[in-house]
Formats: sequence, structure tokens, C-alpha cells
Amino acid sequence: MSLASQPRITFAGTGTQGKPRVAIGKASYALNTVESLINHPDVEVVGVATDSDGFTRLLQEQKPDVVVIGSIFGGLGETPMGVLENVISSLRRAGDTTTKTPGVVVNSMYTRSSVDALKQFSQWLNHLNPTEKPLQYQHVDSFEEDLDTQLLNAIKAVDPSPVSPQ
Repeated sequence: MSLASQPRITFAGTGTQGKPRVAIGKASYALNTVESLINHPDVEVVGVATDSDGFTRLLQEQKPDVVVIGSIFGGLGETPMGVLENVISSLRRAGDTTTKTPGVVVNSMYTRSSVDALKQFSQWLNHLNPTEKPLQYQHVDSFEEDLDTQLLNAIKAVDPSPVSPQ
């Protein structure tokens, strides 16, 4: 079943009509796994980056509610998780307490390393600011059946904004 035929989910994100603002950071060869999100009516994709420089700019400029990332960008350089850590870390060290940490959906076939990195990052954020809401994250394997629905459900689960009443 495609995402377009799924029942509508009501969010309370910061995008148009409460949609979660989603940034995508994945290797260009892996973008096919998130294609259906780009024009989906329940999310507002604010940008797609396929390298670390582009993803850094996207995070700094758009301040998304949720990021959907892969485990690598496909070349040398930082991973999407590394870029996210660096951007949030630099904001926190600069005293920025207003930019919320986005929810994270890792769409990858490397489950163990991705989840371990997210756990470590979450613990570091909590140590830095114990009053901040804990990092919300989920992993969606690239080979999941009904990947479209799994991605949308994961975005809903990690959106740091509360879900609005139906």
C-alpha cells in the first residue's frame, strides 16, 4: 500500500498545518528508499542533502522537527549522524537553548551501529542539558516490508511536537 493511500495522520509539528518539517540526509544512491516522503501530504520535506556540507547547511538553516538519515553519505567525510551531532553540539556550546533537537529516523541496513551511535548521542545531550526532552529516535531497516508506512510511522513517533487531537 502506498503512502498516499494511507489514512492521514495529524501532527503538531512546526510546518504548514502542523505537519512535521523533515530533513533528509542520505547517500544519493539510497534516496529511492525515501522517495515517497518527498511529496507526501502528511509531511513537509524542507530539504534533501546527499553530502555532509549540504546536510550541515540544511540543519542550520531549516531547523527541522525530524531528520531521516542513512548510515553514510556514500563517500569520504562525515556520516549523517556525525553531522547532526556536530550541528547540535555547536548550537548547545554557543548557548542556543531554543533550537530543539530534532527527532531522528535512521533508514539503513546497519541497525546495530546506527542505534548505538544514537544512544551515545542521546546520553551526551542529556548530560549537557538534563532538562531537555530526551532525543527521540527509531531505526527503520531499508529492507522493511511496506517501507513507506514504516517511515511515516517512525516520523510520527519521533516528532518532538505533541500529536494533535484527531
